[in-house]
Amino acid sequence: MASVSADVAHILKEITFEWGECYDTKDWARLRAILAENLSIDYSDVTGEKWADIGKDEFVSMVSDEGFVGDPLVDTQHFIGASKFERLSDIEIRKRSKRKDMGTQ
Repeated sequence: MASVSADVAHILKEITFEWGECYDTKDWARLRAILAENLSIDYSDVTGEKWADIGKDEFVSMVSDEGFVGDPLVDTQHFIGASKFERLSDIEIRKRSKRKDMGTQ
């Protein structure tokens, strides 16, 4: 795995911020606008599921569903923390984040 350039890392940090903000504000049109046409998603820690190839419309439909983040009674606050980006291929980059465990209140 190779590292990414500072310019690419900056762009990825901007997109990561937008992604979290879209979830937290439930702005699904904004989320759809920043996503690639097809995604590889690993929600193993959240739902136990992984998708090797899911279209952005299907993905937005899933996360905006009232059974997931779209529930108006569910508030989210994404603490992204420091991020590291690794180039896996010409078209794939993995993001790793350092997050502080906020515990339960």
